[in-house]
Amino acid sequence: MYLEEFFYNVMHSGDNSQIPTGFGLWRANPILGQQKAYRVQLKQRLTGIVSSLPNQMTAQEQWDYIKSETRLFTQRYTIDYTNWSKKSIKVLQSKRNAFLRSQPATAMRLQCLPVVDQ
Repeated sequence: MYLEEFFYNVMHSGDNSQIPTGFGLWRANPILGQQKAYRVQLKQRLTGIVSSLPNQMTAQEQWDYIKSETRLFTQRYTIDYTNWSKKSIKVLQSKRNAFLRSQPATAMRLQCLPVVDQ
């Protein structure tokens, strides 16, 4: 499944006159679509959701359920990704500070810091 195509189909299917606008409208960060891990996990999640939908639900109820589950999944993924990113930055900054506290020679510092700072 190609994510952008999926969202295009979602946004252009059905009657859009009842779509709320303004406060309370939730949209996923479009940058998530560029992350392969997100796309793979979303595809797995959507496959699981669609295969477990009860038949007694109307099409609109099924669609609302899929949207709410997609929203929850995306929010959890974003929180987990942000936490991972913050931890990674903290670890890298800690290593950089430890290197500087060791008081290396100026030549060594000038050689290593540009690499570490990237």
